[in-house]
Amino acid sequence: MNRTRIVCSIALGSLAVCTSILFAQDAKKQYTKSTPPTKPAVVTPVTPPEAQLPPGMTEEMMQDAMSAGTPGPMQAYLCENAGEWAGACSTWMAPNTPAMITKSMLTVTPILGGRFVQQQTKGDMGEWGPFEGFSLTGYDNAKGEFQAYWADTMGTGMMYGTGELSSDKKVLTINYNYNCPIQKKSCAYKQTVTHNDNGTQTLRMWGPNLGTGEEYKMMEIVYARTSAPAVHAEHTDSNHIAH
Repeated sequence: MNRTRIVCSIALGSLAVCTSILFAQDAKKQYTKSTPPTKPAVVTPVTPPEAQLPPGMTEEMMQDAMSAGTPGPMQAYLCENAGEWAGACSTWMAPNTPAMITKSMLTVTPILGGRFVQQQTKGDMGEWGPFEGFSLTGYDNAKGEFQAYWADTMGTGMMYGTGELSSDKKVLTINYNYNCPIQKKSCAYKQTVTHNDNGTQTLRMWGPNLGTGEEYKMMEIVYARTSAPAVHAEHTDSNHIAH
């Protein structure tokens, strides 16, 4: 073997060794890059900040606001009337006149989490034709009084009233004000709803006599639940002056 061949053999051998080393190092790098970390990343939970009261408000004030918005015994009293009711209605257009006898249906529905009840009435008014009415009734915890709105197909104005419950919780009285289109002024109306011992309810409405302005009973409706046995309401043919 001459000197030139020996040199070439040594060079080729060195090149092969270097190439093997380079390939091995490159493979190691690729394996290292593709291998996922052995330990999962640690996620630190974020604690939400505590609710802060608005400036100037104390905890006592917040409790008062929450109490005012929480349904209680008076709201429960109103919700007890939820359901369908059939009504026998007597209406007097003037004092000491015969009553106009008609029928109606009443639907009472609690709304807004039992804070209010809506009442929808459908019936007829004799020669006046079909009749529909709607009311919204609630109890204001903050003010300590019942509040109600009434609207119907006999006009475009709304009646607004406030009232109270009798100590025996049998009679709810609402005093309304309404702008009379005939007298062109605000007039007072009184409504009572009496819970009778036989499970019926009697609604009575008093308003001003157009001639004298004196208060008289304008309407009386005896309601019975439609799921209960029929109740025959007793109506008088005349009305009396309310005192």
